[in-house]
Amino acid sequence: MVPHQAVSMAGFAKGLHMLSPVVSLGTRILRQLPAENAHRLGLRLFPWADKLRLLSGEAQGTAFSWQGLRFPNRIGLAAGYAKNGEALAALAGSGFGFVEVGTVTPRPQPGNPRPRLFRLSQHQALVNRMGFNNKGVDYLARQLKAHRGRLITGVNIGKNADTPISQATRDYIYCMQQAYPWCDYLVANISSPNTSNLRDLQLGEERTRLFIALAEARKILSNKHSRRVPILIKISPDTQKEEINQLVEDLVDKELDGIIATNTTTQRPEGIAQSSNGAEPGGLSGAPLFSLALECLARVAEQLPSDKLLIGSGGIASTENALAFFKAGAKLVQIYTALAYQGPGIIQQLAKAGEQHFAQQPETSHRH
Repeated sequence: MVPHQAVSMAGFAKGLHMLSPVVSLGTRILRQLPAENAHRLGLRLFPWADKLRLLSGEAQGTAFSWQGLRFPNRIGLAAGYAKNGEALAALAGSGFGFVEVGTVTPRPQPGNPRPRLFRLSQHQALVNRMGFNNKGVDYLARQLKAHRGRLITGVNIGKNADTPISQATRDYIYCMQQAYPWCDYLVANISSPNTSNLRDLQLGEERTRLFIALAEARKILSNKHSRRVPILIKISPDTQKEEINQLVEDLVDKELDGIIATNTTTQRPEGIAQSSNGAEPGGLSGAPLFSLALECLARVAEQLPSDKLLIGSGGIASTENALAFFKAGAKLVQIYTALAYQGPGIIQQLAKAGEQHFAQQPETSHRH
């Protein structure tokens, strides 16, 4: 067993011990279903688990405050799980300190053809090429309005598949306008590998144009709603060092608020492509992504001013993984694939790790 698998399985055993036997059984059953079916069913079962008090309960851990937002703990749910803002009430009872919904687009779209989500169980990983399947931002806004206030909620926004990159800005601004009154922060997803040419928005003039538009739209919306909603940018783990430097410089110049590092990767670390489903096209998440994501985050941390928010995401499957992200400069972390493999017990494990880390090592900035 390779080291990352050993860590993941150790964490999995701990998760089973912490969870209700019913939830443990449910997690095992879901893993026997096709991956996308399991995801859809799991999301539908969350509210029932919450009503039956089978989840971990309210978020525990040391709170973190930033720009008027109070995160009950430092562990969040990454975008992609609750795309349409469903089951938010149940997720609030699962122990997360915050949840990010989406990616959402202006118009509903079906996403890419199925099958489009694949397990790499021996690596505790997933490959997805979902393609921003969602019910549209208007539907999401109604969901957020109904559940406003129970849980810090970010909205991850993108463009429709048939919108040319040259016109992508209008899609991001429309999503921003619709979600703004009901969310706690916004994330521009410019790094998914599953929408054609989307990653071009991380580069050069396209990036600058988008960042300017987001900042200008925020000024208008802040005045209209009498509140300033932070805007973060989600980047790829495949981004080159010089591109990271330029992106961070542009983000600071346009007064945007932070970075999520990272999205999924198109790379296939050693041994992945040869395994079952490993050669499927799409974004790789889970344990094999960890090193790439951590390296990218560390590069961002070197450049990003300390008043900006840096969220770590990618391959976090154990307390050791989460601690590595915190030590590298992350203020918060997010999980997704670990939840699919380990179930809700992982949330409280990571929250306790974050609490212990920041209690023992009071935050000091090594950044400018």
